[in-house]
Amino acid sequence: MLIPWQRRRGITGIFFVCITLAICVGIIILLRNIRHEQDRSSDFHPEDKGSSPLVLNQKYADDLQAVLNHVDSMTNEIHQLRSKVFEYKGPERTKRRSVVKAPLNANNKQDYQQQLHQNSKNLGHEHTQIAPLHAQKAINTFHTLHFNAPQFFFSDQSATFVNPKAIDMCRYALWDALKSCTTFLEPTHPEAVHGDAFVITGDIDDLWLRDSAAQVHPYIPMTPFNSTLARLIEGLSHRHAFYIDYEPYANAFRIDTNYQFSETQNLLGRHGYISTYDYELDSGCYFIRMVYTYWKHNPSRGSRLLASPDIKQAITVLLDIWEAEQHHEDNQRAPGRNLYRRPAVAHEKGKPWTGFVGLSRDGKAEPTAYTGISSFKKDRIAKYIRKEKLMLDTLACCEGIEVTNYWLSVHEALHETGMTWSAFRPSDDEQKYGYLVPSNMFAVVALGYVSEIAATVWHDSAFQTRCENLRNQIDNGIKAHAIVNHPTFGRVYAYEVDGLGNYLLMDDANVPSLLSIPYLGYNYNREIYSNTRSNPTYVESRDGKFRGIGSPHMKNSIPNNIWPMSLIIQGMTAESETEKQDILEMLVSSTAGTGRMHESFDANNPSHFTRKWFSWANALFAEFVMGLTDQCS
Repeated sequence: MLIPWQRRRGITGIFFVCITLAICVGIIILLRNIRHEQDRSSDFHPEDKGSSPLVLNQKYADDLQAVLNHVDSMTNEIHQLRSKVFEYKGPERTKRRSVVKAPLNANNKQDYQQQLHQNSKNLGHEHTQIAPLHAQKAINTFHTLHFNAPQFFFSDQSATFVNPKAIDMCRYALWDALKSCTTFLEPTHPEAVHGDAFVITGDIDDLWLRDSAAQVHPYIPMTPFNSTLARLIEGLSHRHAFYIDYEPYANAFRIDTNYQFSETQNLLGRHGYISTYDYELDSGCYFIRMVYTYWKHNPSRGSRLLASPDIKQAITVLLDIWEAEQHHEDNQRAPGRNLYRRPAVAHEKGKPWTGFVGLSRDGKAEPTAYTGISSFKKDRIAKYIRKEKLMLDTLACCEGIEVTNYWLSVHEALHETGMTWSAFRPSDDEQKYGYLVPSNMFAVVALGYVSEIAATVWHDSAFQTRCENLRNQIDNGIKAHAIVNHPTFGRVYAYEVDGLGNYLLMDDANVPSLLSIPYLGYNYNREIYSNTRSNPTYVESRDGKFRGIGSPHMKNSIPNNIWPMSLIIQGMTAESETEKQDILEMLVSSTAGTGRMHESFDANNPSHFTRKWFSWANALFAEFVMGLTDQCS
């Protein structure tokens, strides 16, 4: 795409070429006519009627002078045009995504910033300021240049009308993580060595790996135009790398170790920097997406970031964990790491969120396809099968083991699915089955990113091969175990499976979800995804105004809940313009006058909602609107 000064130079060059050609053609024609008339004048006789040769030559001399005068006039026009071109600020752009204009003038921009500041004070988060004028300049520059690069789920809709309220909300959302959630640490701060940017999730003063990476995602294409935004991504990436190396099974962290955890909290895995110890596969995927996308949009600085030893170390740790958790049942440990277990912990009186019901089997969770049978018993079973070659309903040759159906099922049960195990969903709820399909899909995408990084930046062919092998194993496991036949919709993707034939048909609002498969970048089967999209149980209001996917995470607070996040993903992945507009209107109407995305709301009463400040949802909303219009700046 041409930038403004290149367009001006191109326009000027075209005018000069056209005018020069016109002059040359005119002079050639004129000279040919003069020569023709001179040839005719050599045959002139006094008795012929008409002008004398002298008169004829004078006529064409006058014509030639007229042409020269015209050329001088056009030359002056060219110089005037050239000066206008180089003073040109760019044409009134054809709105590729919007016909709505809602610019901020000097007065209402100041009012808008003051309102942001006041809202932050009302929420008790006045502490962060990160050069807002520079950030605003970067956002404006981004939209002026139509910077549109991969890894953002921007739509290609042209002339899309967008509700002005949605544009204002988008602008507000873009400021949310910058103004109210981000803390930059001074170089002298003891924690700055671990990365000088810390992004809280909103109304909880902790950093979630997933949330924070998603919160800054809309800013990444703007980083080439602003060093403050680049510092934000780089500082946050280094801090993520530190946290992952510190404890790869944790999902949320504190900015320092000053907090004194109780004994009960320690039993929950909370200590040091760790705020919550919920192993969620998607957390590491979001980190990889962040550093990869930054590299793609900002190649020079991105390459230096990826070349940092701590970044590669963090990615190496993630691969260690993902490979070990392919064999969760065999108690395989990642190098230098403990086994992940979450047993039951009793609540402390008067302190919410201090207890946990515990995963089954003393914290190991439900069995998965890699059966956990000892090597000795595996050998006995294998020998028995090879010897008998019988199709058995029940194989009970070994004490404490019962495998149903055919011997082939037994053989498959002795092998891992290829997918990698996790304990918690992106909603922070514990899983029913060990293989969360959308998160495994996200891992396939993330491993593709790492493979490219290993080949291009690290020049590490062994690491690249390792990524490709793990990627193929997980992807093959998805194709073999995560596609099930639904009696109504046909073949669909399951939300969770165990590899033993059990599966869970549902979807959750939090991303990654089945609905978000195209957004994640996974190479999915379109027919199966379409069937899956038709399958989720949508929550609908009594008046039909709101309809969307909720989450069990808030069932106790709001049984009939819809999450704006699921609506956003539905809009971003919709192929119909009508569906996109309907979703946008629902989102605008769901804020209960706050102008913010909430965690969830009651389908029949949007003023009843959870979490008045949920920055992840705000960032995702901004991403959605930025895919519809250029006016979100």
